[in-house]
Amino acid sequence: MIPLAPVLMVVAHLVAGGHHAAINEAARRAILADFADRVAADSSVNDLEALRRIVECSTSLHAHLPPVRRADAITADLILVCTERKTNGATRSDGRYYRSGRFRDAGFAARYRDGSDQVRHVIWALRLLVRTKKRDAVLRVLDLRERVATPVNEKDLALNAAARAIADAWLPREGRPPLARRWPEILAAQLR
Repeated sequence: MIPLAPVLMVVAHLVAGGHHAAINEAARRAILADFADRVAADSSVNDLEALRRIVECSTSLHAHLPPVRRADAITADLILVCTERKTNGATRSDGRYYRSGRFRDAGFAARYRDGSDQVRHVIWALRLLVRTKKRDAVLRVLDLRERVATPVNEKDLALNAAARAIADAWLPREGRPPLARRWPEILAAQLR
């Protein structure tokens, strides 16, 4: 189901003679942040389903973009509404978009669950993986980070591989990517 608030905002904008692309970034992020707040506050929604819904909302807000730019915009949105950092890695201190701490690993498959914020982990891995064609190299760096930890976090290694599979499905090297409306389901299916 597509989130209603972004759809209504876009329809109102189009009726007024605007174009979806003309909706500025701040407005899209404010809509997404409000939506993320509501999803995170719903105790009946597990962490993976919350992430899926937030991806769905962001996907609908970036429907006008081509796939590579859409993936980049979605992951940038996710960082701002689901983690404590800006997309450049700097800590965001004003708290306007920070949602980390609300998410853990509920709903994720047991092979990914380690009791930590796996929503944040998969978002950062996806961000790095969708922004490059050298996904093998990025995955090696992500895995190296987990392998130097004591003890080695096998759950995060598995999650890195899942993020790679999601990035490959969203933006395959050859052929046409799946329709963006399927991206939230691709993410959820890979992590369940």
